Amino acid sequence: MSDDRISTVFADTLYDGIGKQPRHNVLVRFERGKIISLSDDVLPENVPADALRAPVATPGLIDLQINGAGDVQFNFDLTVAGLQKIVDASALGGAAYIFPTFTTAPGNDYREAVDAVIAARKAGITGVAGIHLEGPFISTERPGIHRPEFIRTLTVEDVDYLCTVAKEVTIILTLAPERQVRHR
Repeated sequence: MSDDRISTVFADTLYDGIGKQPRHNVLVRFERGKIISLSDDVLPENVPADALRAPVATPGLIDLQINGAGDVQFNFDLTVAGLQKIVDASALGGAAYIFPTFTTAPGNDYREAVDAVIAARKAGITGVAGIHLEGPFISTERPGIHRPEFIRTLTVEDVDYLCTVAKEVTIILTLAPERQVRHR
């Protein structure tokens, strides 16, 4: 939320992420992009004229598995600009943060995806929380939509690489637990 555009939101219904029940007719005030107050049961006629009116408001969501958005597929556009488009389109659906998901691809292609996410974070794209690697270390018996010829066993080199880059970026790793690490 930009500091200079919206300083007040009036929510007919607010799911605050804390209480079990939603709150109603809530005036949310912001200062420098942070919530400074919540006022419950505000009568609509007492809402400031410049307030953004929202039928429903919630905390920003975190999308743990998003292959693409905004006409960009992450596997095919491993660029900072591509990630910015995915973040922007995801925000329209309520996601404050995403884990762009790279699916099974040949060899070590997943490393290029990790590099793209690290570059996006260094470029200041705030909506990228980390990366979700969905393969290539999955089950050959249950490949789902993944191309079986690209599925492979996790190696010690892969583990070493992932542990090193995990110091820079959060990684969600989908893998088949029954598959063993192949030693050097």
